[in-house]
Amino acid sequence: MALFSKAPVFVLIATLLLAANFSGHMFSSLPLKRFLNNEFPSEAHMITRLAYNSEGSTQDHSGFMLYSPVVEELFLAADKEPYKDIRQTINNNPKDIVIYQSHVGLQDEMLYPVWKMLFKLRDNVLEKAREGSRWQKRMQSYDLYYIVKITQAFVALFNGLIIALILLWVFKQFSIKTAYIALALVLVLMADLTFFGRSMWWIMGVWFLPFLIMSMSYLMARGQPLRTAPLLLASILAGLGLTLKTSLGYEFASTIMVSAVVPVTFYAMLNKWSFKSWFIQCLPVGIFQLAGLALTFWLHAQALESGGWDPIALLKETFEGRAHGNGHFDALEDLVGDSVNSSVLGVWASYIFGYKNMGLPQFILMSPLLFWLWTRRKDWKTGFTKVAEEKALLTGIALGGLGALSMFTILKGHAYIHSYDVAAWSIPMNLLLMVFYARWIEKRFSS
Repeated sequence: MALFSKAPVFVLIATLLLAANFSGHMFSSLPLKRFLNNEFPSEAHMITRLAYNSEGSTQDHSGFMLYSPVVEELFLAADKEPYKDIRQTINNNPKDIVIYQSHVGLQDEMLYPVWKMLFKLRDNVLEKAREGSRWQKRMQSYDLYYIVKITQAFVALFNGLIIALILLWVFKQFSIKTAYIALALVLVLMADLTFFGRSMWWIMGVWFLPFLIMSMSYLMARGQPLRTAPLLLASILAGLGLTLKTSLGYEFASTIMVSAVVPVTFYAMLNKWSFKSWFIQCLPVGIFQLAGLALTFWLHAQALESGGWDPIALLKETFEGRAHGNGHFDALEDLVGDSVNSSVLGVWASYIFGYKNMGLPQFILMSPLLFWLWTRRKDWKTGFTKVAEEKALLTGIALGGLGALSMFTILKGHAYIHSYDVAAWSIPMNLLLMVFYARWIEKRFSS
């Protein structure tokens, strides 16, 4: 048992279990078919770009993501046959390729080293394979199939590592038992993470970088306010983490920005900082989150301008179509028109009371916490609990919830259409909720 109490062993176990769940949905309540039904349209852009990059460059088309209708043949593919020669088909029909300009499109630059390595491996197999052998035929006709599957496994491993490092913070801040219980709860109950877990488009782990960076920074400072230099360094790194995420897509931007100050607030409550100390610590974090988002806008505008588009007009139209529309889409009798005319409260309700067939309803996931709060209703005037640890976690959960609601409010139009925005609840509210439950379980069975 002593082996399992070591932090590196825990991180290894957590990473492998999470990666396995993200790759094959082994433990989650979410079936793999759900991923294929709902997430394939995003992966189609990645498969198109992967195929294109095998002949072209990651900088072609200003680096934006690409889409070819040919990849629709791969939808719900049960085997590799639909992938046969699809790379050549895409590159032989360049006029069919559609450019996706809604964000910087950093995905292929991030994954290009993996793809390049895998193409080299394919070339080595072809070079050494016996003429007419099975592997020679496979690599000649189905190379894209293997590269997609291996890349998705690599992404799942990266995502698993990031969540495992957050659970390492739980390990260090609370206890080994809490960390393992929280890991089990994440595997079984957090179907939204599983849904995104192997997606080359989302690269989900980057959503949690600002939260992870700030959590680890305060952990190393023993939960006390950071000095000027470490605070600036952590804030800059967290801001660059947001730049990385928003260069892959602007979804969840406000939620992630709020998540960066959740660790500050957690430790302020836990160790009873003064309001002044909390505010001074939050200020540079918030400033560099805004700077990180501004840097993404600048990079996006530069990419659009290099391709001959009007950056201001396109960025404005993209935002309005995902937010409130400002009257530009009101006359449309389609889903976009409905989304910009939908009520904010209606969007909130849809994300609180139902996952829209993506997993357990959020209300059910929160019901144990709500019941716990109800049993302490007599103490509401004094803040539910006198235990500093519980206060800190409850505050972090509440702040994370406000971060999710900010996404559903600012990008209401996007949230109305795309039910997968339910993941905003997990950045980091649901993760902290699992920690809260894990602490309760540990204390319950230890007493």
